[in-house]
Amino acid sequence: MQPGNRELIRRAGVSVFLDVPWGEIAHRLPGKRGERPLFGSPERAFELYSERLPHYRAADVTVRPEAGEDAEALAGRLAMLLEGRQ
Repeated sequence: MQPGNRELIRRAGVSVFLDVPWGEIAHRLPGKRGERPLFGSPERAFELYSERLPHYRAADVTVRPEAGEDAEALAGRLAMLLEGRQ
């Protein structure tokens, strides 16, 4: 992450990290390689993930999806968490 980006994010509002386990991310990647050229190979994708993870974990709010939780339920849970921050 560029040094100034963290400050820009902080000033813009609340940062959120959706903490999806690497195994799930890797499972989703094969169909996205054309859309995500930096990922290239599975090894490169893991390398990028590992490099970026400390920055992601510095988010104001971290939410880990629960097994079987759909996007709508996760969004609702996140909305409640964010509401509590106001």
